[in-house]
This record gives sequence, C-alpha cells and structure tokens, in this order.
Amino acid sequence: MSAIDLSLPRVARPQLATMRLLGTARVAIGVFLSGFRSLLRERPAQPVVMIAWIVILGHLGIGNVIDTDHWRHLYMLVGIVWGCGALEQKYQRSLSGREAP
Repeated sequence: MSAIDLSLPRVARPQLATMRLLGTARVAIGVFLSGFRSLLRERPAQPVVMIAWIVILGHLGIGNVIDTDHWRHLYMLVGIVWGCGALEQKYQRSLSGREAP
C-alpha cells in the first residue's frame, strides 16, 4: 500500500501565498476603517476603541519590519475593535428604531 501525497502542487504555492497576503490586508483595512469610525463618535466605549486602535496600528507597523511574536495579543485587539464596531451598529439600529413612528 502506497502513501498518499498531500502536498500542494508547485503551481498552487504562489497562489496560496497571494491569498494569505490579500486576506491579511483585508482584515487590516477593515479593522483600520471600523476603528477609525468608532474613534470619532462620543460613546461610552470610545476610550477602549481609542487604546485598542492605536495599539493595533503599532502591532501592524512593527509587523511590517519584524515578525509579530505575540499573535494572541493581535487577535485580542482585533476582537476588541470589531466588538466595539458591533456595539456601534447596535446603537445606530436602536436610534433608528426610536425615531420611527
């Protein structure tokens, strides 16, 4: 019985690297935009978003120069920014629900 070869073909490897790079860029841009929108609004979570957004920019900046050693910190910061973005959307929905007759 022969072993099954599960390695990627040589053609797929560059495509996989490109997809990984585009996925990382999309997450970084999404966090940047959603965090920046939340920074500009006076809400109870604004100080949390401000700190998390600034720290995540530092992580992404340093990550371009050297490799990120503490991925769990980066994931936690992304979760905080996304969570505050979800709070903002919930707040906006509650405002639009109050104004409707």
